[in-house]
Parts: sequence; C-alpha cells; structure tokens
Amino acid sequence: MAKPTELFGKNLKDALGERSQGWLAKEADTTSAMISDYINGKTFPNLKTAERIADALGLSVADLIGDDPPPSPPEPKIEQMKLTAISRIIRLTREEDVQGIIEFLDTFLDRSTKKNQRRTAGP
Repeated sequence: MAKPTELFGKNLKDALGERSQGWLAKEADTTSAMISDYINGKTFPNLKTAERIADALGLSVADLIGDDPPPSPPEPKIEQMKLTAISRIIRLTREEDVQGIIEFLDTFLDRSTKKNQRRTAGP
C-alpha cells in the first residue's frame, strides 16, 4: 500500500493532466518546487494550500487524498481563464478603481443589451 504522501502525489499528478506545475503553482499561490514535492510524495500541503490546489483543479481535497482516482481533469476553458485573470486584477486594484470598473461594465452591458434588443425587434 502506498504511503499517504505518495497517494496524494499520484492523485495530484493525475489531476494535473497536461497542465504544468508552474500553472498550478500560480493558481494555488504556491511555488513550483512545492508542487513538485507534493507530486513526488515528499510532503503534504497544509489544508489551505490543499484547498487552493483542489479549487484550481476543479476538485475537492477529498479527491486528492482518497484511494479512488480523482475524476479526469476538466479541460481548461478560455472563459474560466479570463475570469481568473480578471479576478486577479481586481484583487490588486484599489476599491475606488474597482467601483469605476463596475460602473463602466454596467454601462457597457446596458448599452449592449439595448443594442441587441433593437436588432431582434427588427424594422
């Protein structure tokens, strides 16, 4: 029977699929070296890091620590990647600037909706 760290590492490697360790490190706010240590069964992440890793992979922590193989990794979707990038930008932006961005998006979406309604209404 595999040691728990080895089982976690195997499940993590399987769940990572074609994605890079660097990508996961960025998404989980850790380092590539730590991801490598987890995959190689050298150590476990703490609970918060395990949750961030699982979230980045679209899994639960239980999927990564269990005996059953984790589900196949979801294909990264462009829209999901865009939302992740936007989320990072917002976290690094001052609150008053975020409010301005939200107001701009609301105005843009409102105009876009009205434009689409005029198109579908026809002549």
